[in-house]
Amino acid sequence: MRPGSWIDLALCIAVLPALLVIFPIEEWAGWNAVYVLVCTAWSYLNYFLHRRVSALLLLSPRRKLLPLFFALVFISGVVTFLIGIYEPGIPREVLEKAPRLDPHQQALWILYIVTTFCGVAIGVLDTRNRQLESFKRDTQAADTVRGEVDLRGSEAVGGEEVTVKAGYQTVHIPLSDIQYAESRGNYVCIHRDHGEDIVTQMTMKAFTELLPEGKFLRVHRSFLIPAWRIESRSALAVRLVGVGRDIPVGRAHKENLK
Repeated sequence: MRPGSWIDLALCIAVLPALLVIFPIEEWAGWNAVYVLVCTAWSYLNYFLHRRVSALLLLSPRRKLLPLFFALVFISGVVTFLIGIYEPGIPREVLEKAPRLDPHQQALWILYIVTTFCGVAIGVLDTRNRQLESFKRDTQAADTVRGEVDLRGSEAVGGEEVTVKAGYQTVHIPLSDIQYAESRGNYVCIHRDHGEDIVTQMTMKAFTELLPEGKFLRVHRSFLIPAWRIESRSALAVRLVGVGRDIPVGRAHKENLK
């Protein structure tokens, strides 16, 4: 079970029942057992409502959803107020001892405040924890991919480089750093693992002639890929390790993948 689930379980079987014991539940149950059950059920429902919904609304990057969070808190407060209006048949001598609120109203509002606060707080902490775990998994996966790409590139081309002109600068690009090259008319855009993409003024044919034979494959009129990066292929596209998109395969270049 996740930590958040353990917290939910502890609150449901220990914290909320302990709060209920503070109040004279046995006496109230004698006056109106159904009302006590309704208050108890609403306390649990209110907790999970804020735990599962309000916390997500509060953490949402879409600021337009923030008013919904306050609306949900307000609506749950209105429901609590309406439940508290009902007279559960408490004896008059008990009501006369109550300073401001009737005993059942005091208990109901205390439970409402506790369950709302705990629901939102625990929901926020659990969501943040899951986001952190997801980030760690993504980072580990990215590190694994980078390690695999570096190993494949090192085995295929070692430390070889290709030199191109980018504007008025001469740029030396390690072959192992090239994700793929994309033709843009009389220009070639070289997508890399590290650093910005490099755009050089030359045709794809001229760029291909600068590369070691057999290490790069022309799979489309507009795309050139490193052979060692191929992860999977189909009749229409190629998936490359460490590249966040599929590269299309042209009909005239299918033979290059065999």
